[in-house]
This record gives sequence, C-alpha cells and structure tokens, in this order.
Amino acid sequence: MPARLRKGGMAPLCYVNDLWKPLEPGDEEPTGDMVAQTSGGVVNALYNFTGIAFGNDDRASIEELIERRRFNALGAELLTFKGEFLRLAQVTKEGIIVLTIARGGAVKSADTCKQGESPRALTLKEGRALFEGGTMAVLVDTEGTKMVTTLHHPKHARVGLSLWEQCTPAPRTSPTPPAAPAAVEAPSADVVKSQALILAAREALRPENWALRPVS
Repeated sequence: MPARLRKGGMAPLCYVNDLWKPLEPGDEEPTGDMVAQTSGGVVNALYNFTGIAFGNDDRASIEELIERRRFNALGAELLTFKGEFLRLAQVTKEGIIVLTIARGGAVKSADTCKQGESPRALTLKEGRALFEGGTMAVLVDTEGTKMVTTLHHPKHARVGLSLWEQCTPAPRTSPTPPAAPAAVEAPSADVVKSQALILAAREALRPENWALRPVS
C-alpha cells in the first residue's frame, strides 16, 4: 500500500484484530457468538443471526423480509454472505460491520451499512471508530473456520439490533373476492314476442326451408 494512502486514515483494515488492537493494560478482548456454519448456506445464517441479534418485537418482520428475499432470488440471483448481511444491515437503525475473512484472520473485505444507506467500504480508521462506538461486527470466514460469527466491543453492553420502521413489511392481505354478477331482469312479454318473430323469420329464410311455388 503506497504511503500516501496510509495518510489521513486511508490505511486498510488488514486483520480482524485491527478493529481493537493494540489494547490498553486491563482492556478485555471482544466477545462474540457463533451464528452458523457457512456450509449451511446464506439463508440459514441469516435466520440464525436474526434469532441472536434482534428482539422478539422485530424478529417476525425480519424473518418475513428474509423469506421474501429468498423467494425473489430463486433461479434469478446467487445470494452471498457479504451481500445479504449488508442488505440486512440496510434495514437496521444501528448498522453492521461486515467482514469477509481469509485464512489466518486476514480481512478480504470490510464494509458497513445502516438504515437507508448504500453499503460502503471501510478503512482501518473508520472500522475502529465504528466498532469502538458499539457497532456490531459480523465475520464471514468461508476458508478457515468456515463459520459466521459476531463480535462486540467490550466497552459496550450488548444491545440487540432494531428494525428501521420504514422497512416493516406490509401485512399480507387476502385477495378481494370478485363481485357477484348483477341480477339480470327477465325480458318483458313484448320483447319475448319480438324475439320469437325474429327467430321464425330467420328459420324461414334458411335454404333448406325454401319451397318452390307451383307455376300457374
């Protein structure tokens, strides 16, 4: 990395522990939870994460959003851990740091997002500031441990994520039944008589009903 990029906070986040090290004497290491094995797939990891990170009030709405996303992507789009966790971060008030990890803890990508924002890459300085400020980190390691885990800064009590109100799914409604056909009034006697005369005239004009009159 050229020296000019390392000035002004442009240095990249190279390793996971760059988020909090070096520690001051007496500082504790971050804590976290195992979310899922990556072999279980993206959607499984999202559901497990929802159970860990969101409160009961938001859990059903988040699961509804995940299911709609899964259904819409079937046969049309490949879901990735990074992409879907950032998509999930977009509907949270607090945001999430999403790190994809190579063997040995090296960071392949570091991104973040929260309510109404587009995902953006993080520098070392930005990542440390967010993590120290209490933003949860999600680590996706598909090469080494093959696990998805969370990390929380030890200076902050664990606080669950909350759903951005604008992203609450609209309730499903039953389709409106079709309206009953309007009642048809019975035709009057005059109309019935006229229709009968018209039918009789048409029948008389059919070729097979013509008769030759005798020549006088």
